[in-house]
Amino acid sequence: MAETTDENPARVALVREVTLAYLRHVLGVGGAEWEVVRRTLAAGPHPLGRLVSKAG
Repeated sequence: MAETTDENPARVALVREVTLAYLRHVLGVGGAEWEVVRRTLAAGPHPLGRLVSKAG
């Protein structure tokens, strides 16, 4: 059985990176990874993804 159905390895890596950064941020064990991920996705002209937050 495959771990993912997504055939784009860069997108799979992005989901992994964003998930880990978020979990570290929420659990208070990570430094600035979450902010780096947020800025990187917001700054790119053609990002592989985007973050949407309900929080202000």
